Amino acid sequence: MPSSGVINKRTGHGRRKERTMVACIACKQRKQKCDGQSPACRHCVRAGQVCLVEDPVTKQQKPRAYLQFLEERVATLEMLLQENHADMQRDHFNSSPAERPEHGTETTADRAEETAPSKTPSQEQIAYRRDEIRRFEGGDNDNDLSCNINTDDAPRHHELSPEFASSLSITSSLQRVQLQGPGMSMGGISDPLLTSQQLIVPCPLPRAEVGTILLRAYFDEVHPQYPILHRDTILQWERTVSREVPSGREASQDHIMMYFLNMVYAISSLVLQYNGEGSAKGFLAAAQQHQDYVIQLNSVESVQAILCHALYSLYSPVGVSVWSLSGLALRQCIELGFHRMNRRFYPKENLLRSELRKRVFWCSYSMDRAAAMTLGRPFGVSDDDIDIELPLDIDDNHITSTMVYGQPRVAPNEPATALSAAIHTFRLRRIWSKIQRVHYSIAKGPISGVPITEALRSELDEWHACTPKPLQPSTPKLSVFGSCDWFQIAFDHSILLLYCPQIVSSDPSETISLAPYHECIRASKEISELYRRIFITNAASCSWGSLHILFFAGLTYIYCLWSSTAIREAVTYHDIYKTCTSCTVVLSLMAERWKAAAPHRDLFDLLANRTVYAMSSKGCRGWSKKISVDDASNGGYTTQAEPLIHDCVTQIALSGMSMGVERLISEFQKVNFLQSTSTN
Repeated sequence: MPSSGVINKRTGHGRRKERTMVACIACKQRKQKCDGQSPACRHCVRAGQVCLVEDPVTKQQKPRAYLQFLEERVATLEMLLQENHADMQRDHFNSSPAERPEHGTETTADRAEETAPSKTPSQEQIAYRRDEIRRFEGGDNDNDLSCNINTDDAPRHHELSPEFASSLSITSSLQRVQLQGPGMSMGGISDPLLTSQQLIVPCPLPRAEVGTILLRAYFDEVHPQYPILHRDTILQWERTVSREVPSGREASQDHIMMYFLNMVYAISSLVLQYNGEGSAKGFLAAAQQHQDYVIQLNSVESVQAILCHALYSLYSPVGVSVWSLSGLALRQCIELGFHRMNRRFYPKENLLRSELRKRVFWCSYSMDRAAAMTLGRPFGVSDDDIDIELPLDIDDNHITSTMVYGQPRVAPNEPATALSAAIHTFRLRRIWSKIQRVHYSIAKGPISGVPITEALRSELDEWHACTPKPLQPSTPKLSVFGSCDWFQIAFDHSILLLYCPQIVSSDPSETISLAPYHECIRASKEISELYRRIFITNAASCSWGSLHILFFAGLTYIYCLWSSTAIREAVTYHDIYKTCTSCTVVLSLMAERWKAAAPHRDLFDLLANRTVYAMSSKGCRGWSKKISVDDASNGGYTTQAEPLIHDCVTQIALSGMSMGVERLISEFQKVNFLQSTSTN
């Protein structure tokens, strides 16, 4: 067009103005020369990443081939339309309405166009640029017509195979990023910063020595709790990448290897809070370039990929809900038959894949149980439908695809392995399933039968007695998992889950033994003191699960004091003040790190202030009445605090509230402890 060129003064002819080459964002960040090739520059092709450029007007980041892809997509769609509507021209933008043929007529130009060579892009070009744009947009673009184009003469079925459709659904779930607290929060907590986040450029592989540090961090801090990967396999992949390109550490074409290496780097970066050679988000973006291939395998690797995203969400304040991801992984395991021992009709597996199959199932099971109990959600699968055995308690370097070296650990007094703590946790989650079915099932209602409760208590005591001794770490650990303190907190939390339905009785006239109260007081006090000790020495151990456990313990402690005169007389003011202060301090530290933890801190702070004030002003003997708002009306409570209390309870419910916490808050509201009343 005339407007797109300039006039040559010597010849008078117009010539097209050459486009100025724009350096891609990756080359700008690395301060290296960009050749400006389309669809990707040489450096981005070697790194296996999307070549992104910035629009100088809108400042938006888009792939270099974005415009070319759109033009080819329009041409492709026109080709599909012409197959069904012969009267439509191939390029209707260049024809006026008068030149278009009437409906039902065929022109010579149409027949000539049918015999001319096709100018539509090839299938490979369409697929390449579609994948590039999908990685950029993060959306699910495989449902459009351009994904179902066949360039041959075979029959065209515009449908997706079950495996591919399933992979699209899983990929869409993995790409949903919401501010939901650190992973376990469930609903509706939004943040305007998410809508203004810039596109994350995929990171190249780190240097070999840095990669070794990240791998060590993963297998020291994450793997002992969630052994979803085989250590020796990951280390072999790391050596393979370093051997292929020892100087540049460029991306390999092995999708499985590159996906899991980048996911391990991303999770380790969150654990170490490392930003030296690449951010956790950058490694995650690099892994997502290989995600579609891994998910479509519909195998052990597919479940491992989902669990890797769940681990990323556990350690990140922004991520997909762990409850959603664990349920997704669990359903994938059930579809593949991982929950059944009898697999006679399934393909034969080697020994290593058989063990990985058991590991990924029980890790999915453990995540599902922990998230469901914490958030008051139903389980993903019933224990009655599971008969798969626990994985072998043996170190990764003692198992290969053909044989097991040495004997697995079977007795509690034998030396612990790297998997002992995780397997012991799996057993605790099975006890939790029984507690939920007996005491928290909505269908049956609360059951406070003493024989059933005592039988479950015996199982907990036996589990606690068989706790494996912690391994001696080669370097200082950041996580407390596997330590004596962690297992003690897990045991005390289970005690609260077991006895909470008994102390929260719907019938005030019912006489209940004081033993459950004493157990809850002891467990709540110990949880508060242990968390305070852990957080003072190691703030990195903070997690969303810790917040729920501590909040549940604090509410239980205060409820026992206000609901039982005998308990109030048995507990000293010093113990009450110390326990409430410990809980408040840790909740405040969590709220400083995570904004979503603020409602838990504010609500407990109000309850603790009123409790400490009532205790200090009247003493134990002054607590003869069951509940009196006036007893603590000056302990931080005013009528103006009612909207704050209501907002705190609402936000806690939106983020996820266990059935135990829900019952305790309901009891506080029932006796007017969370609202003002007029008394004479």
